[in-house]
Amino acid sequence: MRNVQIAGAAALAAFFVCAQSQAAGAPAGFPDMKASYRAVYDLHSDEKNAPKEITLEADGPGKMRIEMAHMNAKRAKAGSKLISVFDASNDQMIMYATGPEAPKKALVMPQKRGFMNTVLKWKEAKGPQPKRIGTDKVAGLSCEVWQTDDAGGRQQACITSDGILLRAGKAGEEPEIVAREVRKGPMPDSDFKVPDGFEVLDMGPCQDMMQKAAEAARAGKQPDMTAMMKCQSIGQEASEIFGEQ
Repeated sequence: MRNVQIAGAAALAAFFVCAQSQAAGAPAGFPDMKASYRAVYDLHSDEKNAPKEITLEADGPGKMRIEMAHMNAKRAKAGSKLISVFDASNDQMIMYATGPEAPKKALVMPQKRGFMNTVLKWKEAKGPQPKRIGTDKVAGLSCEVWQTDDAGGRQQACITSDGILLRAGKAGEEPEIVAREVRKGPMPDSDFKVPDGFEVLDMGPCQDMMQKAAEAARAGKQPDMTAMMKCQSIGQEASEIFGEQ
């Protein structure tokens, strides 16, 4: 299983919510993420095989679903999609694939408690805070342009008053993300759950086991090999989701 794929999906999700929600210490008037909506975004990246489009569904600040072309080039060409779901109510991430020959398996990974609250931040209060520098209109919606400086340079994001990210990227360059269409309204609750008929591969016990194995190793003790073999089996099953059979 490619950890980079999991990390990449998580980072992409964090990018969206980071650019949308108000943090302690953020300036007055910074948009609070509260909208429920479905948006299709065009992505611009120089990375090979990087997705060119993603669909984001949000049910307020607590639930988010990201759909993108499968990161396995062969599966992407066949029309497969990779789905990532984040839910603050149970502090977990779900990943599964859809499309031709996609296995009916969903990988469930617990996130640290309050994960969504952690990523629902623009910046730490001690860092440079975003400044409102103007307004614009993207995908038929009005938005405010916010700008901040960080180690990567000067960044800008155009965000609606109810927290929908419409455009983001480095100032003066082609935006990395641009909304093409946005539809506001409640999203189906089923979109944020494991689909019916899918086998759940729960990595929670394995995360605990790996921590215990590390502690045992430091203490010079033998880890639970039976548990480790079981987790290895789960990992092999999960690899089918990412096309690594």
